[in-house]
Amino acid sequence: MKKSETKIIFGTPLATQNIDNKKLIKELLSYVKKLRKKDRKGRVISNVGGWQSKDLNLRDKPLVNLFTWINNSLTEFSQKYEFYQKRPFIENIWANVNGYKDSNQQHTHMGARSPDFSSVLYLAIKDGSIHFRNPDPYIQMMPAMSYLKPQFWNPCNSYEYYVTPLPGDLLIFPASIFHWVGPNMSKEDRITLSFNWSIK
Repeated sequence: MKKSETKIIFGTPLATQNIDNKKLIKELLSYVKKLRKKDRKGRVISNVGGWQSKDLNLRDKPLVNLFTWINNSLTEFSQKYEFYQKRPFIENIWANVNGYKDSNQQHTHMGARSPDFSSVLYLAIKDGSIHFRNPDPYIQMMPAMSYLKPQFWNPCNSYEYYVTPLPGDLLIFPASIFHWVGPNMSKEDRITLSFNWSIK
């Protein structure tokens, strides 16, 4: 009998970690709240309701402190792609505040500036999940997916993956992957910082 081997030939990394720095999280929360007071209108891109800031000044002290704190995490993520001796470079960052029933529709972060990677830092959250779509757009069209339900979900048969974050959680993922955020069913604001970055 010939030797048989099955390989998982493609992969989508998703890193999650909690920033165990309450002082930094508190500083960033205060920073976002001040930004919102200065610019009540904000902008609308993927947000359905809620408030989204314009791109922020990367030199603002709270952001500099954040990037210093997570620099190693970003570098380690890029090494999943076998890029070594490279540094993470922040392209842009913005704040999101989702009130009751506010959400973010499905989108990617690819566009005119097309970064390599994206990240979301949850500063405050009581309810809600972030969902990711399988990069294979045809996985749901498999006939078996229409009339059979897999016994277990795994990277081969899943067409969606979701994470229910906690305050302080940082998520890192490819900028090209489609993702969306479900409605906030809590009366407390869900506050996040989202940013795009590349390696240079």
